[in-house]
Amino acid sequence: MTPCYKSIEDSEWVDFDQVTCFVGKNESGKTAFLEAIHRLNPVDNTGQYDHVEEYPRTRLTQYKQRHDQDPDPVASAKFELSKKEIIPIQKQFTDNILESSTAVLTKNYKNETTWRFDINESEAVGYLVNQFEFHNKTEAKLQRAESFEDLETKVQESTSSDDSISDIESEVQDILKERFDKRIGTDHLKESVPSFLYFDDYSIMEGDINIDKIRRKRNKNNLSESDQTFLSLLSVAELDINDIRNISRYESRKAELEAAANYITDQVFEYWSQSDDLQVEFDRDIQEQNNQQNKQNYVLYVRIRSERDRVTLPFGKRSKGFIWFFSFLAYFSDMKDDDDDLILLLDEPGLNLHAKAQNDFLRFINERLAPVHSVVYTTHSPFMLEPRNMDRARLVQYQQGEGTKISEDILGTDSDTIFPLQAALGYDLIQTLLIGPQVLLVEGKSDMIYLQLMSEILDEQERTSLSHQWTPVPVDGADNVPTFVSMFGANDLDIGVLLDDDTRIQQRLENIESRGQLDLDDVKLITEYTANSNADTEDMFSKEFYISLVNDAYLPELRMAQNAPDEVDPSHIQNQNPRIARRLEWFFEEKQINGSVFEHNKPAKHFQKNRDKFKEEITEDTLDRFEALFEDLNSIIDA
Repeated sequence: MTPCYKSIEDSEWVDFDQVTCFVGKNESGKTAFLEAIHRLNPVDNTGQYDHVEEYPRTRLTQYKQRHDQDPDPVASAKFELSKKEIIPIQKQFTDNILESSTAVLTKNYKNETTWRFDINESEAVGYLVNQFEFHNKTEAKLQRAESFEDLETKVQESTSSDDSISDIESEVQDILKERFDKRIGTDHLKESVPSFLYFDDYSIMEGDINIDKIRRKRNKNNLSESDQTFLSLLSVAELDINDIRNISRYESRKAELEAAANYITDQVFEYWSQSDDLQVEFDRDIQEQNNQQNKQNYVLYVRIRSERDRVTLPFGKRSKGFIWFFSFLAYFSDMKDDDDDLILLLDEPGLNLHAKAQNDFLRFINERLAPVHSVVYTTHSPFMLEPRNMDRARLVQYQQGEGTKISEDILGTDSDTIFPLQAALGYDLIQTLLIGPQVLLVEGKSDMIYLQLMSEILDEQERTSLSHQWTPVPVDGADNVPTFVSMFGANDLDIGVLLDDDTRIQQRLENIESRGQLDLDDVKLITEYTANSNADTEDMFSKEFYISLVNDAYLPELRMAQNAPDEVDPSHIQNQNPRIARRLEWFFEEKQINGSVFEHNKPAKHFQKNRDKFKEEITEDTLDRFEALFEDLNSIIDA
C-alpha cells in the first residue's frame, strides 16, 4: 500500500502473487509505485524518501508544516507470518500474544519504520506485569488491566510502595510512545523481512570494464548498478576479477577467458531465441595510465561474435534490446537459490525487445526466478502478458482528482488501460481457437463459407469432404496472402493456400518458398477445377444455381430498384466477364441495385442460413468439382 507518493494519493492494498504485472498507460503511476515500495526495505540499505521532491505536490505546502512532528507514511507492506516466525514470538511473550498471523511494516517520510500486529493487548499487559515483582494485591489489580492505557491509569492510581511501580510506569510510557509492536518486529522479524531489489536501465552492463577502477570502487563499497551487473557476470562464470588481472601467461589467461565466455554463452543464450549463432568473447588488454609513475590499467573487453557474419562487435554496439536482455540475465543468473527473501522489482523490462524476445524474458522469469523469488514488473506491452496467467495483472490508471489507482477490476477500468490485456487475449485466441496446426488461407469470408457448406453436404453423401484438420482463414484479398503465410509460417504451422488467381503475387509467393515457409505445390487455384481460365469460388457452382441464390438473397433490393427486373436473368447481363461475381458487380452498379454494390458475402450467408433449401439444387458437376478440390487440399496434409 502506498498512501501518498508522487501521483499516488492512496493506492489501497495491492495483492502480490509470485509473479505480478502492473499494466497501465504511460504516466499512470506504475514506476512511482515501484519506487515507493522499493525504498521500504531496499536490498542495499540505500534510498531515502524525500518529502520535498516526492510528496504529492497538491498537498505539499500543508504537509511541510507538520512533517517534523507528524510525518506521513509512504509505503506499507503486509506479510503473513509463518509458523517458524510465530513460535519465537510466542516463546518470548505468551502463546496468545498474537490474534492473527498478519504483520504490517510501514515507513514514513522521515524514513522511520514501524510495525503493526494484531496483538492481544490484555495478554501483552499480563506479560509485562509478570516481568516485575509486586505485592499480591498490587499484581492482581494490575493484571486486570485490558490495555496499556488502562495499565498506565492503574499504575498512576496505585498507592503501593513497591519499588517496581515507578519502573513499570516508565516501561508503559515507553510502550505507549513507540508501541509494543515495535518490540516484536525489532526483536524477531527485522532480519526476515523481504528486501526489494530494483532493476532498471541503470543496471545495464558496459562493454569495456576498467578492472583496476572497479576493484577500487569495490573496496570503497561504491559500486554502481552497472558495475554490480558486470561482477554478477563474472560470478556466473566462476571467474574472479583478481584472476583476470593477475594471470600473466598468455595461454593460461586465454584458456580462463575462453572457458568463462563459453560458460556464459551456454547460460545466457539458453533464453535468447532471436539468433542462435552468437558467442560471448572476453579479451584483456593493458592501458598505460601514467607513464611517469609507470602505472597500468587492466581492461576487460566483452565482445559478441556472430557466426553468421563472422565478425565480433563490442558489447555496447549490439542492439539496445540485446544489451538489456544480456545484462538482465547476467545480473539475475548470479542470484543464489537461498536468496528467497528478495522481491524483484522490474520497471518496464524488455522495452526494446522484439515480441518473441519478450516471450523469452517471461520464460526466464517463470523458469528461473519465480520458483525462488517474487517478481513484480510493469508493462504496457501485450506480449509481456500471458493469457493463461491474466490473474497476475494489476491495472494502473490515473484518475483526475484521485491520483493513481491500482485494481484487479477490469470492468471498472478505462479501455486504454486494459488494451494490452485485450490484445494479448486476442492474439492468443487466434493462435488457439481460430488457428489450428493446419491453416488453409482463402481470399475472403464468402470463400470460407462455401468451402464449409460444400464440405458438409459432401460428407452427408459419404463423399470426400474437407479434412477437419484444416482451419480456413480468410485474408481479405490475394494481396494479403504473402503476409499471412509469413506470419503463420514463422509459428511452424502447416499452410495451404486457395486462390482465385495468383498472377499478382506469384513473385512474392516464390520468395516465401525460397525461405522454406511454403511449398508452391500447396497453392491451389480455383481455375484448376472449373472450365474457365479465369474464375472465383462462385464459379465452382453452376451459373443457374448461383443466379438463383443471388435472386433469393437480394429479393427485397431487387424489388426496390426502379431500373432493375424483379429477378436477375443471365440474359440481362451484357457484360461477358467469365467470372459470374464480376458480371453481377457490373450489373448491380448499372441498375443501381443495393446502392450499386454487389456484396459477395450476402449470397454466401444466405446459403448458410438456407442450406437445406438450396442443397437439392446443387448439380452433380458442382459436387464433383468441390470433391476434387478437397481431395487435393487433403493431400497436402497427408504428404
